[in-house]
Amino acid sequence: MNGPATNAPEAPSPEPRAPRERRVTIALALEQSGPILALAVLIVLVLAFVPAARTWENWRNISRQTAVVAILAAGETVVIVSGGIDLSVGSLIAFTGVLSGLAMRISGVPPALAFPLGILVALMSGAVAGLVSGLVTELARIPSFVVTLGMMGIASGTAKLACNGMSVSGLPPEVSGLGQAHVLVVVPVAGLLAIGVTIVGQIVLGRTRFGRTVYALGGNREAARLSGIPVKKVGVACFVLCGMLAGLAGIVSMARMGSAQSTAGEGLELQAVAAAVIGGTSLMGGEGSIAGSFIGALIMGIIATTLDLVGVSQFAQPVVIGSLIIVAVIADRVRRRGHA
Repeated sequence: MNGPATNAPEAPSPEPRAPRERRVTIALALEQSGPILALAVLIVLVLAFVPAARTWENWRNISRQTAVVAILAAGETVVIVSGGIDLSVGSLIAFTGVLSGLAMRISGVPPALAFPLGILVALMSGAVAGLVSGLVTELARIPSFVVTLGMMGIASGTAKLACNGMSVSGLPPEVSGLGQAHVLVVVPVAGLLAIGVTIVGQIVLGRTRFGRTVYALGGNREAARLSGIPVKKVGVACFVLCGMLAGLAGIVSMARMGSAQSTAGEGLELQAVAAAVIGGTSLMGGEGSIAGSFIGALIMGIIATTLDLVGVSQFAQPVVIGSLIIVAVIADRVRRRGHA
């Protein structure tokens, strides 16, 4: 005989795995493409409602203005992804630019070597400043916010002392040539340089072992240490890389102005952080991309140029940038809670 029939309700069948994974994939794709969508919408709105923006010269200006911030943001992104922050990058533009300009004017240096020497000095001086910030942060275990705030003052003061607060002029013609040169009469060389830094940086951060260790360091420092990652060495390397890119940005800034200014780069540390955050980099560390930071720099460049075209005071631009940072951080917090 068969046992008695039971009328117990059947347990609800679990949600099919494939649709659930598909929704997660779609959500992640939309999340990662957010900065690109924002940039596309911004360009459409600007072209539709600001007739003065519909010129090649306007977009060339945006490219030139964005180049310095984009290069700075690339280095800043690496440090933020690792779990730190570098507030000295703006002052390093003046510091590396002045030292580079003075090196180009050293008597006895062959004219053909003056510009390469200046580039080397800018990169090395930026790397040394980053090395000092990294060593103090990692070895003394002092928050990078405090260390780089001090380095900001050191770099700014040293730049002014080195040239008595004056600009360094009389530079080789290659300097102004870099700032004025275009490819196919459309794209400024400075903009192409920023694109090149972004591509190489994105490959290094996203496709190499070093990049994976940077993400691991920012995601969970203790877990990274226990897994055998030399966290202090990686942390210092991030600051050195950021300093070198600040030196490169110093060269581009000097080329734009035709001289090395002891006040160059003031306030650009805010724009570098803003570009990274707007581009999807989390200030909590462990998340972000250099490509996203480049898009964030473009967004800010377009907004700043458009505000100028419509006659908005330049003093309103920091208000807009600060507001964008707050909105981006809030969005990041909301996103993180949604994933928790």
